[in-house]
Amino acid sequence: MQLVDFISETVTKAALIFGIFSYDCKRPSIIKMPLPPQGTLSHTKIVFLDCDGVVSPLSGKLFDPTRMALLKKIIDATGAKIVLSTSWRATDFGRNEVGKQLVLNSLPMFIDITPDFHGRSRSQEILDWLQRHEEQLDVVNFVALDDINLPSVAPDRVFFARHAIVTNGSSGLTEDDATKAIRLLQDDNNYRASLSTSQ
Repeated sequence: MQLVDFISETVTKAALIFGIFSYDCKRPSIIKMPLPPQGTLSHTKIVFLDCDGVVSPLSGKLFDPTRMALLKKIIDATGAKIVLSTSWRATDFGRNEVGKQLVLNSLPMFIDITPDFHGRSRSQEILDWLQRHEEQLDVVNFVALDDINLPSVAPDRVFFARHAIVTNGSSGLTEDDATKAIRLLQDDNNYRASLSTSQ
């Protein structure tokens, strides 16, 4: 485990134990862990995480343990970092609840959230985040997990389709989805290479 990951996990667990993740909005909250300094991470892979319809199937439980385990399978197999693209990112309560559920399911804390551009697609928000942080975090690949068909509203549909898993919102993340996500995060589907070939 890298030192940055160890510190992040330790701080997050301590926050959980001491009640910083809380339903009481008057108490302090951890919104997200600070981004690692430039040069700290290399060869970084990102999972952009939607929650509803992915780890919270519309016909099942919020943060369903089976779906959270599949998310953990993706993270463990690829070493990817989590960035929230879900609408849960819009409030302190939502961010804290997602963070708490990640920790409870032995997943690393998310490192950031995508910007909120009113009137623009989630795929554009993801691409903007990548443009802003690609160099700082040495991002080499990403996958977006969402029950919205993000490629269909992306500026470059072919490119985004190579980095997106569109789940069935009713059932959420499946074993096949997790296997495909791991495959898309492999080096032969390099983000920069696929960007250049799509142009």
